Amino acid sequence: MSSHTDVLIQGAGPAGLFAASWLAREGHSVLIQERPRASPLQRIEALGPDVLYYLRQIGLDRSWLSKVAQPVPGTISRWSTEEEEYSDAMLNPHGHAWSTRRDHFDSALRNHAQILGVQFTKEARQADIILTATGSETAKKAIITDKLIAFTRNYHCQNVLDLRLRIEATPHGWWYAQPAPGGIIGLGFLTDRETIKGLNKEHVWQEMLPPSLVSILMSAQMQSPIHATSVTCALVSHSHHHIGNARASYDPLTGRGVAEALRNTLETISSLPHESGSKPTEIEQHYNAYLTERRQLYTLGFKRFKSDFWQRRITTPSSLVRSY
Repeated sequence: MSSHTDVLIQGAGPAGLFAASWLAREGHSVLIQERPRASPLQRIEALGPDVLYYLRQIGLDRSWLSKVAQPVPGTISRWSTEEEEYSDAMLNPHGHAWSTRRDHFDSALRNHAQILGVQFTKEARQADIILTATGSETAKKAIITDKLIAFTRNYHCQNVLDLRLRIEATPHGWWYAQPAPGGIIGLGFLTDRETIKGLNKEHVWQEMLPPSLVSILMSAQMQSPIHATSVTCALVSHSHHHIGNARASYDPLTGRGVAEALRNTLETISSLPHESGSKPTEIEQHYNAYLTERRQLYTLGFKRFKSDFWQRRITTPSSLVRSY
C-alpha cells in the first residue's frame, strides 16, 4: 500500500464506495477507511429510478444493477384514507425503482471499487483530501430535522407474484413491504421512541402490524430476527468534506435514500478542491424541497389519525431558514 494517498474516504457505504470509484476513474489514488461493523445490513432497500444515472458515472449499467436488484413496477399505498392508491412505474418518466438487499448492493459496489484500484484500511491515514461518509449520526454540526426508529424483518416466500412496494400509514407510524430478489419480502415499521417507550421489539411487531400486511405474510417464513435501527434526518450545511448521509440524510418514506446520497456525493467530489463560500448549495436547496414534500405527507397522516406520533411529525421543520 502506497504511503501517499490523494483521497482518504472514511466510510464504506454506498456514498463512500461511489466516491472512491469515481475519483479512481479520474486518476486519483483513493483509500477507504472502514468502520468495524457487527453484521452486514441485510435490510431490503428501495433504490429510486435515478440511481442508474449515478451508477453510470462510475462505469456501471443496468445489467450490473440487475444482478443485485429487481425492478419495482409500482406502489400500493394506504396513506390519507383506508382506500388503496396505486402508482404505476410505467407512468413515471424516470422509469421504475429497484429493490435490493443492502449487503448485496454494498458488496457489489465494493468489488467494483477494488477493480478500479481503490484500497481499504481499518487505520487512520494521512491524505491530501479527507472525505467523511460515515452517516448522519457522526456529523457534529448537523441540523437535525427528525429522529425515527426503524424495525425491520425479512421473510421468505416461494411465490411472490406482486413485486410492488406497499406502504401503509397507521396511528403510530408507517409500514412498508418490499419484495426483493430471491423471494424475499422486507417488512419495515417506522415510528419514534416516544411511541414505543416501554415496549420490546416483538411486542411492537405483533401489536402494531396492520391486518393488510398480516394477510400478505400468511404463506411466508421468517428469515431474520427483528432489527431496530435509528434513523436520523439531518443536514450538514456548507460542508465540503461530508458526503452521502453524512451530508444530508432522509427518512425512507420519500424513497430518496441511496440515490440521493449518490447525488450529493457527486456534487461534492466533482468540484474538488472546494472554495469556501456561504451561498446555499444545490444540496441544501434539494433538502428544503424534501422537507416541504415530507411536511405534506406528514400532514396527511395527522389529518387522518390525529395521533401523537403525527402531531410530533408536523412540528418538525418544513424548511431550513438561514441568512446568507
